[in-house]
Amino acid sequence: MNTHKHARLTFLRRLEMVQQLIAHQVCVPEAARAYGVTAPTVRKWLGRFLAQGQAGLADASSRPTVSPRAIAPAKALAIVELRRKRLTQARIAQALGVSASTVSRVLARAGLSHLADLEPAEPVVRYEHQAPGDLLHIDIKKLGRIQRPGHRVTGNRRDTVEGAGWDFVFVAIDDHARVAFTDIHPDERFPSAVQFLKDAVAYYQRLGVTIQRLLTDNGSAFRSRAFAALCHELGIKHRFTRPYRPQTNGKAERFIQSALREWAYAHTYQNSQHRADAMKSWLHHYNWHRPHQGIGRAVPISRLNLDEYNLLTVHSYPASLACEYEPADTQPMPLPVLAPITLGEDRTPCLDEPSLAHAHGVAQVWLKCESGNPTGSHKDRMAAQLVSRAVLAGAKRLAAASSGNAGVALAAYGAAAGLRVDIAIAPTCPPRQRAAMEHFGARLHSFADSLARWPYVATLCRDEGAFAGTNYLNPPVGTHPYGVEGYKPIAAELAAQCDNLPTDIIVPTARGDLLWGICLGWQALLRRGAIARLPRLHAVEPYPRLAHALAAGDARGVWEQPTAQYSIAGGTATLQSMQALVRSGGQAVDVADEQAARARAALGALGIAAELSSAAALAAVPALKAAGALDAGSRVALILTSDGRRD
Repeated sequence: MNTHKHARLTFLRRLEMVQQLIAHQVCVPEAARAYGVTAPTVRKWLGRFLAQGQAGLADASSRPTVSPRAIAPAKALAIVELRRKRLTQARIAQALGVSASTVSRVLARAGLSHLADLEPAEPVVRYEHQAPGDLLHIDIKKLGRIQRPGHRVTGNRRDTVEGAGWDFVFVAIDDHARVAFTDIHPDERFPSAVQFLKDAVAYYQRLGVTIQRLLTDNGSAFRSRAFAALCHELGIKHRFTRPYRPQTNGKAERFIQSALREWAYAHTYQNSQHRADAMKSWLHHYNWHRPHQGIGRAVPISRLNLDEYNLLTVHSYPASLACEYEPADTQPMPLPVLAPITLGEDRTPCLDEPSLAHAHGVAQVWLKCESGNPTGSHKDRMAAQLVSRAVLAGAKRLAAASSGNAGVALAAYGAAAGLRVDIAIAPTCPPRQRAAMEHFGARLHSFADSLARWPYVATLCRDEGAFAGTNYLNPPVGTHPYGVEGYKPIAAELAAQCDNLPTDIIVPTARGDLLWGICLGWQALLRRGAIARLPRLHAVEPYPRLAHALAAGDARGVWEQPTAQYSIAGGTATLQSMQALVRSGGQAVDVADEQAARARAALGALGIAAELSSAAALAAVPALKAAGALDAGSRVALILTSDGRRD
């Protein structure tokens, strides 16, 4: 019973009313007044009850018993028969003398609204091989080369680009895992196909996958003798799809659809190289982070069943300026400062230097001058966070091992908080750094063996209740987790101060706290949607240290050499430094003292004072450009950590 919301009589009320009428308790006019309806309505329900019983009190269909304009069944069948002969709706209406709307309604009910409905798609036959490497799908997609953004992007027909040619995207995808590999070639001839197969097999071998079978279409490159010879040499059984049936190679076709939608047509690219760089980042996202619907929303790399693989040697980020995707990360627990100790640190100047950009062949160069902090270095950010936490913890004493800017900053902020500060220094501590620490009242403890400083700090913390200003492990794992929090705002400051988002950030690096803090800051902005991509972070060091650690996949080595860049000296790398580079797709670059000195002179010519370790950031630009990490479109921010007033 479908009684409308304004009905005066429900089924029970109708039954009650007719029962009162039959029992002569009320007459028709009285019932009409009592139930708020008209007398004819009362008589209607009484008559239905007398004729049909209680069933007559239910709502009946309002459809007319006779529909003289309804189409006859025979004519409806004729419409369907003519449709099966592939006649259009207009032709059918004309032939049978009915309206086009009638034909449309009949065909819609028959499921034949479109001519394509006459040839229903074949049932999809899904298959999946049992193990990675059992079958590799390869296909090619042709894309127009990009010389500059064309009229489809700019909306101006004068920007039409003709005759630029084509790029050919070779794609390979594992049938079981869906892990993909791509490369772009200038043509689709057999030399390109042969080279791509070699590269693809090598890529999958690095992931522990041996290719057993190969499926391609019947293109001439794949039918060539050279391609067949390579398959024979590699022990790969090569099969071909049936002619005119691309669905046989459906996994490759589906991957190409995703690539076009999420990469090739998803952004405006300045040139073909820009698009190629973006492909590397998107492919990494596809393999390592993107849930795949065809395998139960698992990530493709998880289907390789690697028992234990080294994140830093297998899970590597591409060197691309278009890193649009953020890797998974654990957000650090917020650490609120209820009673902060501050001397006015943060919001340091960020200078746009077009002369440096022109000299080094990049789009833009910014100088983030951390010398604007109270004691002249970025370490003030760390000290403000760390000393504030010490005060909240009720500490009365601070212990640290430092021979440079960290010691000066901790001494200054410790003095502001009324804490006793004990600093273990090495014999190489510059006299001006020592004098600055003493100026702020710090108690210095010199050790002939710099490694002896770590257990000394541990003793003060364990036996005398000191708050650790630096770690006391050897090899070190960084200075202090609270200190890293102080560096995170640098990312937000750069995002606000730079007119364009930097593509690359170069950071002088020793233990990696600054590098790691900036990385966490960018990732927080990316999670909030404040930025569209993660800039690449590059670590500058005076000699290969992180580079060795990354190559070995292990941060436990010791690589130390003499250097005048004392602020980034030391022989050890840290896992957090390696993570920052891996997550952002950056590189470690070593800069000799002579190169840093020349960069320092170049900064001095612009009126900018920088210590040798800070100037190394500028000296790293040519090295990164030579390595292909920077190009003419790069927008580079240099972190100048200190002004060198105590060198």
